Amino acid sequence: ERVVLGVAAVAVPGIAWGAPGALDLRTAGALLVAAAGVALFSGDASQGFTRACRTVFGLLWIPVSLSGLVLLGDTAVAVGVAVAFGDVGAWCGGTALGRRGFLSRPLSPLSPNKTWAGVAGAAVVTAAALAAVGAFSVALWAAVLVGCVLGDLLESMVKREAGVKDAGSWLPGFGGLLDRIDSLLVALLLTMVVTL
Repeated sequence: ERVVLGVAAVAVPGIAWGAPGALDLRTAGALLVAAAGVALFSGDASQGFTRACRTVFGLLWIPVSLSGLVLLGDTAVAVGVAVAFGDVGAWCGGTALGRRGFLSRPLSPLSPNKTWAGVAGAAVVTAAALAAVGAFSVALWAAVLVGCVLGDLLESMVKREAGVKDAGSWLPGFGGLLDRIDSLLVALLLTMVVTL
């Protein structure tokens, strides 16, 4: 599965750059066959379907999201800036406002330290960041904000499923590379949905 994900993480954005018209149902079909093929040829009857589903999810989440770096052009830069500042805004909002009341409630049991106060902080800061780079629109702001929130929760779910605390060791002290780009991946995906 890792080989399929690794190849796709390079190939799908490469196709988006070299032949954007080729990203269609043919590409989706090839990714689906590759994901299923690994599980089928391993002969894993007890976990094969689960492994194939995880691989398909990973193919949609990572390579397709990364293709947004190519397909979105300058908008991808604006999204990256807004997500980076949104993460800081979420931390500041959670720290400043997340002590009591509704805003202190956790968003999800997957990540009990993520609160509605953090969402409020991210909402303000992502709007300001998009406005500062001249890219504000309600649709883009919503895509970035939802991407910030869902990306973080999604990665928490994946880590719990895998039974790990950090998503890697490439960036020691920061939880791994995926911890740094989890929100960006979902924000890019949602931005493609609302702008392309």
